[in-house]
Amino acid sequence: MADICRRLEGRGLIARDVSPEDARRKILSLTEDGDKALEEVTERSLGLNERLLEVVPAARRAALIKQLIALADHWETLDSER
Repeated sequence: MADICRRLEGRGLIARDVSPEDARRKILSLTEDGDKALEEVTERSLGLNERLLEVVPAARRAALIKQLIALADHWETLDSER
């Protein structure tokens, strides 16, 4: 996780500050560029979801998404059993 944070900080997407209560803790926050990047990736992700689901009839999309979430949740439990 620290490596990911260093890379995000290096790209100017997050800022890392020392906690005023505990100097060992770091407080991470999005920079203005990070906020813009998050907005862009969110828009792209939503657009991709729409394109991916366009082959599924609108009336069945909610049920499919619910099933996919259940499958992902189950996957997480299997992974945590290792």
